[in-house]
Amino acid sequence: MISFPRMIVAKHYLVKMKKILLWLVMLVLLATTVSAVDHYYNITLNYNKGVISYSAITVSPAQENLEPSPGLYIAEVISVEDEILNLTFFDFPLEMIVDYLDGGGELIILDEATINLYVPYYEDAKAINIYDEELNKKLTLDVSMYSKIISTSPTPIVTEQTVQQRLAEENKKTLIINIVLSAAIVAIVIIILILLTKRKK
Repeated sequence: MISFPRMIVAKHYLVKMKKILLWLVMLVLLATTVSAVDHYYNITLNYNKGVISYSAITVSPAQENLEPSPGLYIAEVISVEDEILNLTFFDFPLEMIVDYLDGGGELIILDEATINLYVPYYEDAKAINIYDEELNKKLTLDVSMYSKIISTSPTPIVTEQTVQQRLAEENKKTLIINIVLSAAIVAIVIIILILLTKRKK
């Protein structure tokens, strides 16, 4: 709990708003804003002393086009081809200002918070990465189960024949190693016998 006069609190928020404007400029430059989104990921995010987790995630139809809210945290939507589809900025309500009748104010910093984060839905999304205000990745959400597009990246198909081939290759390698070790042991024994014979002479 930290006490601030009103002027200091106002200055604190002015600095924060400047940071938010910088993030919004970055968002525009990245051209990741989406218009007329008809579905959203509805994510329940939890903040507890710097640790971010989630308790639920669903895909819901958009009742209305949600406007992006300012914040220093980022939700990054990644496609099945590992491309960035969207950046959604958000924040946790960790600050509470209490005004007093004498004109003073108090800024209370909270340790915990829970929010419902709405992120635009993409049919080819596979993951949503959550970053904090210092761009540290704090959480990765697997959303591939909601995807309607399968990655075109080649994926090895494992069959019984493939397994048998791998086992044969492993057995062959093991056999070669055993032969080399046996030959080395035999060579060492022969060398030792030769040395012993020379000493007797």
